[in-house]
Amino acid sequence: MVPATLRFFPTLPNPFAVVRVRDHNFSLLLGPAPRENPKIMSRFAATSLRRLTTDLFLAAGASATNADATATSLINNDLCGYESHGIMRTIRYIDRIRDGTLQPTAEVAITRNRGANAVVDGGWGFGQVAAQAATAHARELCREFGQAGVSVAHAHHVGRLGEYAESLAADGLVAIVMSAGGGIGGAVAPHGGRQRLLGTNPYAMGVPTPEGEPPLVFDFATSAIAEGKVAVAHANCTPLPPGCLIDRHGQPSVTAADFYTEGALLPFGGHKGYGLMLMIEILASVLADSAPISDPAYRMGNPTLIIALDPTSFVECSHYDAMVAALMERIRTSPPAAGFERVMLPGEPETRIRQNRAQLGIPLSDGVWQQLVTLASELDCTLPNPLATE
Repeated sequence: MVPATLRFFPTLPNPFAVVRVRDHNFSLLLGPAPRENPKIMSRFAATSLRRLTTDLFLAAGASATNADATATSLINNDLCGYESHGIMRTIRYIDRIRDGTLQPTAEVAITRNRGANAVVDGGWGFGQVAAQAATAHARELCREFGQAGVSVAHAHHVGRLGEYAESLAADGLVAIVMSAGGGIGGAVAPHGGRQRLLGTNPYAMGVPTPEGEPPLVFDFATSAIAEGKVAVAHANCTPLPPGCLIDRHGQPSVTAADFYTEGALLPFGGHKGYGLMLMIEILASVLADSAPISDPAYRMGNPTLIIALDPTSFVECSHYDAMVAALMERIRTSPPAAGFERVMLPGEPETRIRQNRAQLGIPLSDGVWQQLVTLASELDCTLPNPLATE
């Protein structure tokens, strides 16, 4: 068991609990404490939140390029409804800058290039910056060789994998993206166990679609629930779905706080999700020359593997488009099951949310907003005004 100490700060505008885990001189902020009667405080324009996030990173010491790229990624996630990978991550990232885990001015370098394969070194900087560079390099290699495999090494949290899969698919390439790592000690127990030994190990796939259709992107954590969603539930005092979490004694729990007191997440789909999770742990970590999360030599980060395939290397473009279009139409027009209005394709709910939030603004819970207020005060940054409500 990793030794840890718990400190609770009740006097700040947003009280929070900090768990400090000492291992190889790294510390880990696991999650905020819940607030009483959480509510949506206000909605903010995406441009305003992007400006605030950029300013916070700049004030914390980030380069202009890194601050802008990371802020844009986070706010785009909020626009799509992925609050767990949105502006709330700013608080955690700046905590990492302060404890030296994240290097805010790091520059990306390609350290290994062999044919269609490469390694991108993030210099322990913002993971989004490294993953975006790796995606761009994978695109170039795939255009040349018809396929590519690029791993991301020495990078902080890379964010939502769907961002990188969508970028490649929008350019006509098939994308497979997987990531391992996370906090020291892991977050997920293997199937049949109760000790944290694995990361949440997300996996994303993107495929190009005929002209006029957005790419098909499927992005999910191989844990029953993403760790970021546990943090959201914890901050908002809401229960987790059954089957996601066990407490320190290995008993089922729906209380998010149990995760932060030596509980563990579970793989999705029992032994099947566990098997996929284990394969990702190996491929994403070891191909980036990173120790798996349960290894004593592990250093906190998000090793990632990006695979790109050019479908025209396998099939004529017109034939590919025709088959994919026909399949999408069959699924969309298939009869819905009881309780469903219609059958949707992956990504359609996110498109609806994005359209809504682009028009009405991004909602922030009181808990997240108060943490941003505190952080902006510490870093002398100007807060945006909320959008007017009827």
